[in-house]
Amino acid sequence: MRNIAKAAIVSTVAAIAIATGGQAQAATIVPDSYHSGTAGCFSWSWSDGIISTTVYYHNTCGSTHVLGVYWGGSTATCYTVGANVKSNFTVYDSTPSKFVDFGSKC
Repeated sequence: MRNIAKAAIVSTVAAIAIATGGQAQAATIVPDSYHSGTAGCFSWSWSDGIISTTVYYHNTCGSTHVLGVYWGGSTATCYTVGANVKSNFTVYDSTPSKFVDFGSKC
């Protein structure tokens, strides 16, 4: 019985190799889309992640500003960002819905 199972596996692998030209096909997971924009002094970007989302931002002004990020609700998460600073943060199981430059206070 084991020899029959081995033969079935070998023939299945051979059929796949023939069908793909003998080359293995690797699965590639690609984020759904790329998002970018500006909000006041901030330029921002992020891509749909599979497990997490990393948001990149840059305060293009010459003074400290507060970046507000909304996650689908009515309350923003605030990040105080120094003048001309580029940075990022990562979140899990969420994607941003809106970015706001709050100026000096959240």
